[in-house]
Amino acid sequence: MKNLFAAALMVIALGLPGKAPAQTQDPFVFVLPMSDDGSGDGSGLAWWLKGAVIRPMGLAVSGVSVATLNEHRGDTAPNRWCFASPLSRNSFVSPDRAIQADIDASMSNVATANFAVSGTFAGRDERDAVVGNYQSCDGSVGAFLLITDRSTTPTIVFLDEWENWKGLIWLQREDDALVVGSCFECGHAESLFYDPRRSRFYWESTGD
Repeated sequence: MKNLFAAALMVIALGLPGKAPAQTQDPFVFVLPMSDDGSGDGSGLAWWLKGAVIRPMGLAVSGVSVATLNEHRGDTAPNRWCFASPLSRNSFVSPDRAIQADIDASMSNVATANFAVSGTFAGRDERDAVVGNYQSCDGSVGAFLLITDRSTTPTIVFLDEWENWKGLIWLQREDDALVVGSCFECGHAESLFYDPRRSRFYWESTGD
């Protein structure tokens, strides 16, 4: 794990190319040429299964502050968030040229490399949905899905989080459902539906 962190520090210090403007908080997922437990060289693994150091630095997502996100999560929610950043195609970088080439190839597919959706998927009003990574104040990292409305001060419509899911999380829209997944070449998919009769969201596993 020390080697994993040291390698990530080197990545940050090098200032990798392809960095987006500062306000986008990209890049913040540093993919390393080793397995996800920090041992071995990670040969044969897809880039999203390799080790990564994830450092979200955002203090707001879609106009909603991290403080407000924590309020929505509730006082009983484990591990208050200190940072949260939405993902984009520029969020993922690697110091290894071969891995970077794999990342670039994945991100060039606009049909699958998607991290934000807008539309009327949550009731009749227009909504915005994004996925990203958070870092709690104790240093743990996870993934989230946030849906907000289009009011002047965006309001949280739905927020969910996955403590053991970090790094890559993509977002797609299929009819009235939102679909998230953890890889580009596997059958993992979870779909979020909205029941207007009960005015609630619910998840269903829709992968292979």
